[in-house]
Amino acid sequence: MQLLILLLLGLTAPLAAWGDDASLQRLMETKSCSRCQLSYSLLQFSDLQNANLAEADLSKSNLESTDLRQANLHAVNLSRANLQNCNLQGADLSSANLEGADLEGANLVGANLAGANLKGASLRLADLQGVQGQKAQFEEANVSFTKLQKAVLPGANFKKARIFWAKFDLADLQGANLSFSLIEESTFHGADLRNANFGDSQMLRIKYHQALLQGAHWVDGRQCKTPSVGECRK
Repeated sequence: MQLLILLLLGLTAPLAAWGDDASLQRLMETKSCSRCQLSYSLLQFSDLQNANLAEADLSKSNLESTDLRQANLHAVNLSRANLQNCNLQGADLSSANLEGADLEGANLVGANLAGANLKGASLRLADLQGVQGQKAQFEEANVSFTKLQKAVLPGANFKKARIFWAKFDLADLQGANLSFSLIEESTFHGADLRNANFGDSQMLRIKYHQALLQGAHWVDGRQCKTPSVGECRK
């Protein structure tokens, strides 16, 4: 049935790529479908709160405005998926593949993103307050108008990211890599930026009142001395 709908819409992906109807039915009836093949699925506006989709393949699926609060999405494949305005509050996305995913306007408050891959993802207007994102990959991601207050992101990789009007206030970014990034009109008030790498980044109108900067590698290649609070002492 889903294949027929997609064909009528004029979509032409390989037959082997479609999520099978049995798996979709199982998911909608039980909210449990770990390791299922569900790529290209049409699940927008679905109620999947507390669902178990660990290690499932949802690549290139449409999950716009879907309720995935508290869902188990550990190691799920959501690459190139449409997650606009999706509610992922408190979801477990540890080790998930979100490369190239569209998370514009998504709610990820308190979600677990530890070890997740968000390379090239769009996080524009997304809310990531309080996320647990140790060593998460945000390389080349669009982090514009994004809320990241109190996010726990030690060792996270934001290399070559576009960070415009983002809020990292009180975030833990110890050892994070922000090199070669474009960072404009963003705030890092009270953030822990010790040993973070800002090398070769372009920073314009950044505010970091009371931020911890000791050991950070600054845009000019120099290292911030101890103590460096609210300014990089060189």
